[in-house]
Amino acid sequence: MKKNTTVYYLHAVFLALSCLIGIPFFLMYQDVVARSVQSLLSLRTNPDLLGGKIATVLYDPVGDDSGFGSIVYPSFSDGQGSLDIVRYTVYQPVRGSKGPGLRDYWQLGFTFRAASTQRNIRVYLGTQDGHGGSVHTKTEFAEGIEFSSRFPWQYLISIIGEKGTIESFDGTYKQDVPVYSLLAGTELVLRIPLADEELSFLYDFPDMYQYVLVGLNDIQGNGGFSGNGVSDFAPNLYDIVVPEGFLQSELLSGWSEEDFTLATLEPVPIRLSKSVEEDSQGVESTDETIAAYQTLKKNAATEREEKQRQSRQRYASPSLEPFEAAVAAFNAGMYDDAEKLFDTLLSTDRRSSPAMAYKGSLVALRADKAPPLEAVGIVKEAYEWLDRSVKGAQGDLELYTALMNRASVSLAVPDAIFGYAQQGGDDFIRASECVVRLLKSKDASVGVTREDYIGAVCNAALCYEISGDTVKAETWFRETKRMLQDTDETLCAFERMETFRYFELGEEKVEEKKSRRKEDKDTTKADDKRNAQATELASVLSLLDSNPGDLQLVEKALRLQIMELDAITDGLALANAHKGILVDSLYGQLFIAVAECKMATKVKKVVEKVDWITQGMRRFETIQRRWPNNETVYIYQVLTYSYFPSDLYMYEQVLDLLDQMKSNYVHETWMLSEDQADLLLLVIKNLKENYPSKTERSIIHAAVRTVYESLPMLAARPMAQEVFGE
Repeated sequence: MKKNTTVYYLHAVFLALSCLIGIPFFLMYQDVVARSVQSLLSLRTNPDLLGGKIATVLYDPVGDDSGFGSIVYPSFSDGQGSLDIVRYTVYQPVRGSKGPGLRDYWQLGFTFRAASTQRNIRVYLGTQDGHGGSVHTKTEFAEGIEFSSRFPWQYLISIIGEKGTIESFDGTYKQDVPVYSLLAGTELVLRIPLADEELSFLYDFPDMYQYVLVGLNDIQGNGGFSGNGVSDFAPNLYDIVVPEGFLQSELLSGWSEEDFTLATLEPVPIRLSKSVEEDSQGVESTDETIAAYQTLKKNAATEREEKQRQSRQRYASPSLEPFEAAVAAFNAGMYDDAEKLFDTLLSTDRRSSPAMAYKGSLVALRADKAPPLEAVGIVKEAYEWLDRSVKGAQGDLELYTALMNRASVSLAVPDAIFGYAQQGGDDFIRASECVVRLLKSKDASVGVTREDYIGAVCNAALCYEISGDTVKAETWFRETKRMLQDTDETLCAFERMETFRYFELGEEKVEEKKSRRKEDKDTTKADDKRNAQATELASVLSLLDSNPGDLQLVEKALRLQIMELDAITDGLALANAHKGILVDSLYGQLFIAVAECKMATKVKKVVEKVDWITQGMRRFETIQRRWPNNETVYIYQVLTYSYFPSDLYMYEQVLDLLDQMKSNYVHETWMLSEDQADLLLLVIKNLKENYPSKTERSIIHAAVRTVYESLPMLAARPMAQEVFGE
């Protein structure tokens, strides 16, 4: 296999692997905890525990960690990206925190592209009145810069490794501050204690300005900064955060060896008076932005169809070498042909990393047509191929192919089951770094382009967004947006669509904020209810110690643990301890069945998740055989199954259960009460929310409409308006 052949269509990896996105894999019972049978509220974390409300977020371009453009990382450093700051977060000061540690503090956050223990970070800050202070660095010539005469600094925050200090410009004040390393060293958090009166000004000044500087630590150098060897007047800084309208390279290039002058920096404005959330509450999508997004979606679809058409044409060419033909078949969506070709390649070279990478993706695609439980095993097999491919890759070309395949599968499979979205984001970033190195090699035969870099970082952002890592998601969406500004508008349609969605469509974010505000209002009520239930449970368990054979006490304790307090492990342990008396208990068996389904959310391994949820479903079937045509059994079962996400494909079974319940109510075998009518409406509401597919929604709508029309009491309930719009 020729090496340039291996990567001739590497940029098409992105197109081909986009086919993986949206595969309806088996999805676990992820919502049962937050939306249990009793609809328990999910409580939000107090922002004080996370550092307070975010006041200002500043993003810095990725990959500009070369100072004024000529500084390179020395061999003794932690490597490329370790000094590249990509996000700087300033929080509002916190007073009277109820969390562990400091009561009154001010938090700053620094996010870097890669981990390091050798950074020297300095933040020079000044108040907007501009009185007093200095325009020179704390240690002369240490950073090799000076500051704008209009914006002198009064305080300096220094971080070397994980040690921090804050001191005044005149040396009259200095204090150590705690620094915490997070996210495997890519993020640092600093908390400045505010109990000291010297720092009380932070409570009173709503705005300030700062100089944020990053260099390489050298304990034997001048002021702790490693020199760059270019000139005594050249800045020893690898990265700085610059204000809008300025370029880092221009600011840091303002030094002159001939004139004996240093580069002069401009500060970034920092606002403390208003949080980022408060400032963005009014952002909403307009008709214009929605129309623009629809256009971008059409462009992305057209781009993909055109690339697939080109791949089909290429596959039809008789002159292709075996690997080229296999990749072309894969890109054309001819997966059976592609797998046969890759199997042939692997039969002659079983260690071929590129062939293993595509084989892994093809195995993953089989999960599309597999029964839900089998799909889990298929994905596991796919990752065996993908992991071997990454491990065996030789050189940036093969590593890029391996990482792009594994990352794309990680983006496609449900994160609720496999938890691979974060790894997928990391793989996409590693792939983008391969592209950077390949482009620097200036070898045209490698076949990668600047657009491949954009595609990789955009999909990294998507992975991080799925995993809930908002810091990394926004960082890499911003990098995508920055790169797209200088890219031909006819290229990267998918990336333009996703970037526009993230930054311009405010409707989802506004709805999320409304939901959060409602949760905040309900938090106190939920806390009170939960505390009362916990007190009741303690009392019941105490009585049970004295009366271990009391079935009613056991049932009551199980209800509180499983249905109210979500203490699933405790509930199953209690059930096991009293299994002898629970064998003939209808409610006891129902509580256990619900608990077994919920346990799928408590374990990490996919195999264990499958085992628990299967065990719960089988118990429900056993209960139904033991207590046939029992209304309570049907209610617990249908309500529990209705919370299963769509990829479990339980809607047909739920509809069958609803139809049997409807028949019993119509023939008055069971009497329909208002509470039971509300439960039926809740089941229907869950089905409508959990199944977005047009085909499934059509089937569901027809079936539930029959239930609705057969039971007039449903229309009289308040929830009917919400569920049916009537």
